[in-house]
Amino acid sequence: MSLVYFCDRNLGKSFPGKLRELGLWVEKHDDHFQQDTPDEVWIKQVSLEGWIISKLAPPEYPA
Repeated sequence: MSLVYFCDRNLGKSFPGKLRELGLWVEKHDDHFQQDTPDEVWIKQVSLEGWIISKLAPPEYPA
């Protein structure tokens, strides 16, 4: 089974391409969801797929 990395919109447009250049399997938010889809909706679906979520955390979340 190959790992799949899911990139949220807040990572920008070039980051998914950089991961692909490294040979990783990458899925982008906008290829699967509307831009205004709430995090609670897409995170649940992506988790059910077993994909690894890449997302920038808002400043209020501790690192």
